[in-house]
Amino acid sequence: MFEWNYLSKARIKNNQGGTSSGKTYGILQVIFLRLIEKPRTATVIGQDIPNLKKGALRDFQDRLLLNCPWMNAYIKSFNSTERKYTFINGSILEFVSFKDAQDAHSGKRDIAFFNEAPGISYAIYTQVALRTSEEIFIDYNPSSEFWVHDNIIPDPNAVTFYSNFTHNSYCSPAIREYLFDLKDKDQELWDVYGLGKTGSVSEIIYKNWKVVESMPEKLNKRGYGMDFGYGTAPTALVDCGLQNERDLYVDELMYGWKFKLDKIDSTLKSINLNKHQKIYADSASPFMIGELEDRGYNIIGADKGPGSVNYGIEILQDYNIFVTERSHNLINELKRYKRKVDKNGVTQNEPVKAFDHLLDALRYYAVMNLKKYKKTKQVTYYN
Repeated sequence: MFEWNYLSKARIKNNQGGTSSGKTYGILQVIFLRLIEKPRTATVIGQDIPNLKKGALRDFQDRLLLNCPWMNAYIKSFNSTERKYTFINGSILEFVSFKDAQDAHSGKRDIAFFNEAPGISYAIYTQVALRTSEEIFIDYNPSSEFWVHDNIIPDPNAVTFYSNFTHNSYCSPAIREYLFDLKDKDQELWDVYGLGKTGSVSEIIYKNWKVVESMPEKLNKRGYGMDFGYGTAPTALVDCGLQNERDLYVDELMYGWKFKLDKIDSTLKSINLNKHQKIYADSASPFMIGELEDRGYNIIGADKGPGSVNYGIEILQDYNIFVTERSHNLINELKRYKRKVDKNGVTQNEPVKAFDHLLDALRYYAVMNLKKYKKTKQVTYYN
């Protein structure tokens, strides 16, 4: 991904790819080198600030600067309020979001990067492109066709790079296995997130959620949900609480592969887990529950209720779900968790067993703490 974008002479470099193909990371590396070559201004544009913080900005701060100490020598300062890096040579790297096309009128730049482009309007793209003198980078997962397919791919000034996780030699073995498993679980998910093909991910289960900055200080029915991981599945933990009658707040606390008992215990200690607060865990793992209970955790197996998975889903669909902006993996699951569709296009009353680990943990909390409302009750939904 880095070489394709670095060596290309095209003005517009369009990156369509599956998850973990290295698109964002590679583009940020290219932009960094452009900025240290000579004084330039580069703007990274996101759908909104929470998406930038959990995506491109986090990749730059936590995965590039922390892992490559030599890069820090080129940076003079960072303004956290404006999310702007100033380089020793005068270059500027800024991370911004525009509310509309009019808002995008302000400012000029040498380089623009549209991160997760489907969340950005073509009108905003046009205004930014008009004010960009050198290069434009675009990246996205192709869950459906949007303005890039109509207006950018046919452009003679653009080149499109198609990628997937097999192009990324740094993709972890656990994620590789997880993505390969999609082949046998759901063709739509495999095509889009595995292979990076333009597709359509239909039948998304949860639409009643939005991102918030943080958890409120005071919440009712506070508790944790935990899902144990085996094989290619990660171990997941969420912190949950209710505000008012129907507002459910969720914060991702743990998500990782091959977490054995000692690793789980040390992680819970590192995040200062409240041992007085109940953990509702996967009841199919009585050994792990018993061992953690012996170590002083207030943990019980969740009664998953009648109809098991669908019962918990129906409960959660009755609530307004507010997810903290740092809950990167949970947000990805909410965007991708879907019902099965058979080869004839008929939707099944069963979710695909993928992108569901934090959501399973949330479901365990829900069935033990929340009630199921009648369908006549109205809930505000968020996309």
